[in-house]
Amino acid sequence: MSRALSAALAALLFASAAHGQSIGPNSKGGTTTPATITSTSAQILAAAAQRQLVVIDNESTTATIACAFGATAAINTAGSFTIEPNTVRVWNSAPIPTDAVNCISSAASSPATIEVN
Repeated sequence: MSRALSAALAALLFASAAHGQSIGPNSKGGTTTPATITSTSAQILAAAAQRQLVVIDNESTTATIACAFGATAAINTAGSFTIEPNTVRVWNSAPIPTDAVNCISSAASSPATIEVN
C-alpha cells in the first residue's frame, strides 16, 4: 500500500473518533487516541510501568507542539521534545521513558494523535 494511501486511510479513521475516545488497538496491541494539545502544558499520557512504543503525531498544519516526560512541557526549551507541524515523533527503542507525558502547543488548540503500548 502506498504511503499516501496509508496516510489518507489513517486520517479518515482518526477524523471519525471523538476527542479523547480511543480509536482502538494499534499494531503492537496498544491504543491510538486523538488528543487536543493547548497552550498550557497538560498531561496526555499517564505514567506506566512499561512501554514498548510511544508515537505523538502533530496533526496541525501551523502549530508546533512540545512534549516532556515527567516534567512541564515548554516550546523550544531543553528537556521538551519539539514536534513541528505535520510531524510524527516516535519512541520505539529501549529504554522508553515511563513517566507521564505532558505536552503544550504554540497555538491555543492543536490536534494530535497519540499511539502507545
